[in-house]
Amino acid sequence: MREVWNQARNNQPAVIFLDECEGILGRRGAAETDVISTDIVQAFLAEWDGIAPNARVWVIGATNRRDMLDDAILSRFGWEMAIALPGAAERARIFRQEMEAVFAGSVIPEEMASLTQGMSGRDLRHLASQVRTLAYPNAPAREHYLDG
Repeated sequence: MREVWNQARNNQPAVIFLDECEGILGRRGAAETDVISTDIVQAFLAEWDGIAPNARVWVIGATNRRDMLDDAILSRFGWEMAIALPGAAERARIFRQEMEAVFAGSVIPEEMASLTQGMSGRDLRHLASQVRTLAYPNAPAREHYLDG
């Protein structure tokens, strides 16, 4: 932990990006948190608090599980931004692109935008791959989309 912070301090401006940050900065005292995780959170907090006020080190955390983050960590972030799942039009566009990547010229059923409600971009990529697998070696047909 100290080495990461030292590199950031010595190479300003710097960004410390933590993807799926709940994995290392989880809530202390939670049932799924062990002693090592607690030590990591405490070390991270100590380093973050020790940064000079005029330092140009930014910490960016990405998570799908904000509720699992330690409250002290959350209080250190300057602001939060929630990125919602794509709407129907965005899902249709993403799915069209993903299908083009696996089978150019695919004819996608009109109702796929509504059938993919609640899906993320990653889910849509996986669905496109499933549709292609179901149809292989032929072009995907309507039933492949509905079965995917």
